[in-house]
Amino acid sequence: MSGEFKTVFLTDEETGEEVGFEIIDVVEVDGNKYLLVVLMEEDEAQDRAYILKDISQDDKEAVYRLVDDDEEFNKIAVYFMEDNNEYEIEI
Repeated sequence: MSGEFKTVFLTDEETGEEVGFEIIDVVEVDGNKYLLVVLMEEDEAQDRAYILKDISQDDKEAVYRLVDDDEEFNKIAVYFMEDNNEYEIEI
């Protein structure tokens, strides 16, 4: 992502609180857009990352879902690792 940091905010469905994520990388796989993100509140070590899938229905508002399906997560993690060798993803 060329060294620039962007953020995305999601609403926690359980608490209703807004959670901020820093976008580390973006890939497109099978016509779907995926974001590799870390929590904004984490310290500099940031060793836990998440993958979000863009499930937007239109261009007016971006909607993302946490990828929690192991098969989909592992498939997309491989694309992130192949796309950028600056980080490793444990699957």
